[in-house]
Amino acid sequence: MYPNDAKTSDEVLKNADQAMYVPKNGGRNRFSYFTNEMQEKAQARLKLPSDLRRALDKKQFCCSINPS
Repeated sequence: MYPNDAKTSDEVLKNADQAMYVPKNGGRNRFSYFTNEMQEKAQARLKLPSDLRRALDKKQFCCSINPS
């Protein structure tokens, strides 16, 4: 809700779009308000693939085989 959750019309639309997916994924006859937690989760989802690529480049994964 303006002005608490966004300062510009673009931010309002982006946040509303993000909030729209919560009820869309939860079923019919629902609604949702934007929360900072939604933004944090979205940023974490976007960050994960780049973090995994960086870890691969730096050879930070290892493989251990358990013979049992």
